[in-house]
Amino acid sequence: MSRPAYSYAGFRRRLQISRARLHVMFEGRAHDPYFYGGILEASTTLRSDEVQLIPIEVVSGTGGKAALLSLFDWSRKKGVLRTQKRSGESVLVFMLDRDSDFMTGGTRRSPHVVYTKRYDVEAEIFANADAEKALGSHLSLTPQEANALVTHLGDWRGDLANLWRTWILLCCIARVTRAQCDVTFARASAVNDPRYSPEDAHLVRAKESSLRRVTGLKHVDYADLRSRMDRRLTRLYERGEADQVLKGKWLPGYLDEAVKGGLPGRHVKNKGKLGSSITESFAAALSFNGAWVRHYLDPLEAL
Repeated sequence: MSRPAYSYAGFRRRLQISRARLHVMFEGRAHDPYFYGGILEASTTLRSDEVQLIPIEVVSGTGGKAALLSLFDWSRKKGVLRTQKRSGESVLVFMLDRDSDFMTGGTRRSPHVVYTKRYDVEAEIFANADAEKALGSHLSLTPQEANALVTHLGDWRGDLANLWRTWILLCCIARVTRAQCDVTFARASAVNDPRYSPEDAHLVRAKESSLRRVTGLKHVDYADLRSRMDRRLTRLYERGEADQVLKGKWLPGYLDEAVKGGLPGRHVKNKGKLGSSITESFAAALSFNGAWVRHYLDPLEAL
């Protein structure tokens, strides 16, 4: 944790003297600056000199969603979200990872809060980048090889969502009940062994039994909650939106496995060891001229 540059009150004073009109707060350092910076530059309405991107760590001393939400709640209470100053109006907006909040509750409803469309920024990068360009560059493939590989991969994110559906369901239940246990979106599936094989029925029963005990719910209450969460998840999958519950950090590992299957017997750069660096390759293959940026620019430009 670094020392915050401003207290909340000091941050408020910074906004008052800033020449920017729109102050955009974000939570992470790894990908958020490039991601949101590219989106804002794509706007034909917002001028670069009237927009300022600010990492939450300059106020809280650390990044993360909890710190961002804390500042948002304080700013709303103190009337800082939209203030008048001599140079004009100052607007504060918060860019947040959606996580599983849309499934489990806890979202803030405000025009000053913009959530990612999918689980987090990393998941958005994989969903919106040019996969042929990213994989071609990362693996040093010819254009023809990259095209063939992407065709072979198909809807690989949807495949992972189906493969880990039960784990995702259990994570949602744990999130709703605030269960302090190892069933969490922060972990890869613990009910698929090996990790990218079909789920193990014995592991599912054991993990679910442990989760129910931790929640403290009676069998009938747990069963009711499980049924409700399962219906929500089913509706999401039926709409073709299963990838919205995939945590971005889950994706490189599964993609690595899928790529190996798509290049059998072929010795290529980085095959079998994509690692987290593949996220950077996908980020570099983003086009901020795509229709997907409107999810972010529409609410920002409306402010």
